[in-house]
Amino acid sequence: MLKIINGLYKADTGAVFLDGKQLTLHGPVDALKAGISMIYQELNIIPEMTVLENMYLGRELLGPSGMMDHARMARQARAFLDAQGLQTYDLRRRMKHLSVAEAQMMEIVKAISVHAKVILMDEPTSSLTEKEVDYLFAKIDELKQQNISILFISHKMDEIFKVADSITVLRDGAHIGTMEAGQTDIQHIIEMMVGRKMNEVYPKKTSGIGEEVMRVTGFTRRGVFEDVSFSLRRGEILGFSGLVGAGRTEIARAVMAMDPHDSGEISLAGKPVRFKSVRRHIGGIMLRAGGPAAAGAGADAQRGGEHRAGGAQARVSQQVAQKEGAARAGRADDRPPDHQNAVCKHACRVAVGRQPTKGGAGQVVVYRADGAVDG
Repeated sequence: MLKIINGLYKADTGAVFLDGKQLTLHGPVDALKAGISMIYQELNIIPEMTVLENMYLGRELLGPSGMMDHARMARQARAFLDAQGLQTYDLRRRMKHLSVAEAQMMEIVKAISVHAKVILMDEPTSSLTEKEVDYLFAKIDELKQQNISILFISHKMDEIFKVADSITVLRDGAHIGTMEAGQTDIQHIIEMMVGRKMNEVYPKKTSGIGEEVMRVTGFTRRGVFEDVSFSLRRGEILGFSGLVGAGRTEIARAVMAMDPHDSGEISLAGKPVRFKSVRRHIGGIMLRAGGPAAAGAGADAQRGGEHRAGGAQARVSQQVAQKEGAARAGRADDRPPDHQNAVCKHACRVAVGRQPTKGGAGQVVVYRADGAVDG
């Protein structure tokens, strides 16, 4: 829906109105000219370009000769960042050298800097630290005071009730209802989202745990993570939790042979194995399920964390296997942002700190920013 409003997709029916006038949008440039900017859930950056070049992408300032006026863009960008309290960002730094959180902050700044009438925000906090989330919410309050409208998409209930004046619920592409935030509560919103009464959001269930199917021992990539060990049993959910940049993604990529590692051993069903490609991992009945891809944005290439579904004995389609080429190239774009590649919803809950299910059905491994095991 947001991409239709932003002109990226074309609607089959319906119309977009702004200030009482119907808009004809042939693309995001038209939307931007009309006063609509968007913060995408997926990072919308060019990694090889600098922070400055990405900020002005598609709206470059030109000098008398018709060439880009880098000096004027740098002055304006520096003044804007300083005014936003972001003095530490180097305009000359290439985007590929930023962390996911830093790159997302630059996307937020870019959307705000165009002085739009309406800003569309699609899951803008998914890769931000707590401090950066507080900054964004403070900025949203400022924008509201300036009569700028915000369309904020989030699956985090606390965020919705913190920033929203009114709430609209969609389900299966249909409009379910719209209400004032002060006239409803989280339980009611969840019931509208799922279409039924929810007595327990996270019901406790007993799950049978079987034999060990996978073990990783002493996994190390010097300077990235050190001496990581874990095991997984049939029917078990193992959640990896930690801050952005803690090393979760790097560990998962190394285990899947997407990135190299210096030492350590992987065992399946008690037998040591060493895979040289993602295809062989899939052949070894391993399934990696990750958070939204953050294309080309530094060390931690995902927003959500890494989750592995244990004991799945998964039959992975040939279509998924054919994505090995992209994985070898170090790209994460073979993992759609909407978790289409078999993300385990329960694993997501465990990874963000929910209690393991009854009977030992889940466990949480936490890694600090230095890659060390915390517990």
